[in-house]
Amino acid sequence: MRSAIAYKYRRKEWLDYRSRVLHRRKFMCERCGATQNLHVHHPEYGDGRNPWEYHVDFCELLCRACHAREHGLIPPDSGWDLLYSDLEENCPSPPLECSACGREITWHFTIYHPEWGEWTVGSGCAERLALGAEAQYLFSLQRRTDSFLHSPRWKQIGRTLTIKQDGERCIIDMNSSSITVKIGDRIGKETYSTPDEAKRRIFDVLEHRRLKKI
Repeated sequence: MRSAIAYKYRRKEWLDYRSRVLHRRKFMCERCGATQNLHVHHPEYGDGRNPWEYHVDFCELLCRACHAREHGLIPPDSGWDLLYSDLEENCPSPPLECSACGREITWHFTIYHPEWGEWTVGSGCAERLALGAEAQYLFSLQRRTDSFLHSPRWKQIGRTLTIKQDGERCIIDMNSSSITVKIGDRIGKETYSTPDEAKRRIFDVLEHRRLKKI
């Protein structure tokens, strides 16, 4: 089974797809900006789909460290405090490897997490790990929006698109001259010019409901 899965990632279709994602994301990790050891991350998988059978905007380009962090294999992106920076004295230290992304850094930032202790990181990783709650939410919101728009769970039957999200059956009706949406048993009054516009509206409604429950 493992060899069959590994074979898929050696096929030309996957290599071509990976190249498209790399070019789309300008060969940079979307979390920390690293340009080495880049991985194509699938937020979710559709039943029966090959790893290259997804829209390029559905997947995220991550470096090895950020990809591992996404799967809970290495320390979290939040809960860190900044202890010291070379910028305070305007004097860089000798180059060393960033504890977070592995890149060689000159300007050092010392950060601390109660469960992981002190780390020495570069400016990009320090900024990412020190993001406030609002900035983290906006980043997460953008990624979740993109993933929802291009989710493999969208099913098309004739001129109707459907998906089940947050326990609600969502329907986009493209049968008339305009596009309408239905979430659960509620039919929206607004009309939309494109399916993606309708998907964004569904996501916004469900996100609003989710935040009200928090």
